[in-house]
Amino acid sequence: MLLQEYLKTMDLDLLETGIPLIDRQHAAYEELTGRALLLCAESRVPLKTLAQEVDQVRTYALDHFDCEEQLMRNAGYPQLKAHAAQHAIFRDQCETLAAELTTPPLASDFPTRLSRLLVDWFCRHVQTEDMKLAAFIREHAPSHVS
Repeated sequence: MLLQEYLKTMDLDLLETGIPLIDRQHAAYEELTGRALLLCAESRVPLKTLAQEVDQVRTYALDHFDCEEQLMRNAGYPQLKAHAAQHAIFRDQCETLAAELTTPPLASDFPTRLSRLLVDWFCRHVQTEDMKLAAFIREHAPSHVS
């Protein structure tokens, strides 16, 4: 399912953490992911072009994770290790999918697996792990909210 389609089916407030920096980064991630998935759905897109788009999403996500983990350290978030472990799972799965883009032909289920990672994982992660982080920050480190 494309990110835009998925987001239409849900209450977008469920993806808002209330931490402006995180929410801005999530919005940028959503945009990059949407572009990559739209390209993935097109049958005549060169693999190199798709690989570049997926790499942009991956790179942005990794930068976002680094930023989020720094925020957790600064706020003294007690679940940093577990949250970072979830980020590592995403990193590993993303690397596996990215590697597939270097060895044609692309498997027919690649778009589905890419969408599951970039959309389903993202939405679940935001609704669980990021919401826990946001609640902690609002309660224990409100100076980190802005």
